[in-house]
Amino acid sequence: MHAAAIVMLSLAFQAAPAKEAEPALKPLCEVAKRLDDGIKAFMAGKDMKESFKEWDKGETREDVVAKFREDLAKNHVTAARMFALEIRLVFYSEGKLVYDVSALMHATPTEAGLLAMHGRKSTGTGKVGLLLDKCEKDAKPFATAGQALLKMVKTEKGADLPWVDPKKITGLVPPAFEVNLKAAMEKAKEDLAAVRKDLVELKHDEVKIQLDEQFFTPFGVEGLNKDAFIRGKLRFTPEGEVTFRLSRYETK
Repeated sequence: MHAAAIVMLSLAFQAAPAKEAEPALKPLCEVAKRLDDGIKAFMAGKDMKESFKEWDKGETREDVVAKFREDLAKNHVTAARMFALEIRLVFYSEGKLVYDVSALMHATPTEAGLLAMHGRKSTGTGKVGLLLDKCEKDAKPFATAGQALLKMVKTEKGADLPWVDPKKITGLVPPAFEVNLKAAMEKAKEDLAAVRKDLVELKHDEVKIQLDEQFFTPFGVEGLNKDAFIRGKLRFTPEGEVTFRLSRYETK
């Protein structure tokens, strides 16, 4: 996942300037605000439970938190902002996994858009995630964004998808993660055409949504972003609740 995440992040810089943030993706803005508030509280010294409220289910081990705080201090990190989160749309036919789409979404408290996306044919019988049309409460913003993205991928040209304007994320992506941009641009265009074709032709009877990687951009006292990301993970419980745990301070 590490290498894939880096490539997905690099795709942000190849996208053509976007139209205004897609309204259907706006529910992710409330997620971004919640995560921004949480990391701000955590970096101010509050514990995980107090910082992330009911999204914290005690999944972040104490030794991970201690190491994380050490890394922040060692690298002189004074602030962080929500940058991106990954959602997966998982397709089933007669109980069998047949396809999944992974999308990396940039979100702030005021706007949201698409950074990267890829799809692949899959196999398996174990069902994971929540039914896309049954998500409620805290899971609803993710499902709304997923449904909107699925509709747009099927019906709109690649250039018309709600790509993030690269100018709006200047200073948010660490230099070490800006890799293979030309190759990533070509791959993104090829993948979009293939994903659309696959989805139009796909036979399925269920679509579920999963959550995966999440990224904050760390900043130093000078106000510049560090050459690193703060990684976290978002998950759904079987009951439809959202959980969050910190992962690590990651450099290339």
